[in-house]
Amino acid sequence: MNKIIVPKLVYHGSPKRYLKLLPYTSSLLAGKEVVFAGDLWFAIACVQRWDDTEIITGTSDGKPFIREKHAGIFDHIYSIGGYVHTCKGTNFHTDDRLTDYEYISTKPVIPIKTEYIKDPLLKLDKLGVKIIYAKKKVSVINLL
Repeated sequence: MNKIIVPKLVYHGSPKRYLKLLPYTSSLLAGKEVVFAGDLWFAIACVQRWDDTEIITGTSDGKPFIREKHAGIFDHIYSIGGYVHTCKGTNFHTDDRLTDYEYISTKPVIPIKTEYIKDPLLKLDKLGVKIIYAKKKVSVINLL
């Protein structure tokens, strides 16, 4: 596994604006209290809450993507915007249980900048993130 270097700036996405990001208990990290951050595209994807039953994120050939698991999930989740908090990467480190675009801090973090993202999908598209929509299921009624 390659050693992941934390960038100079990392980003935390949230439905709310915070003056200070406080660690919270993460079930993903066995109860460890952390502040999550990531690359800019991932933080934008996280400006509203979702879980792995709704959306999948990842990279393919180094290019990020976001995919809805069920038709209409993007419309539901991203019908309103949220905030991206820019943070110094020196406050964060990697963890083997995370992706290569996610970082954590065990201490409170004060953002150096906060931006409201009105239309997260549009912003992701402008960043070159591949947005993959689920196909709508069509009901067929047998009229015979």
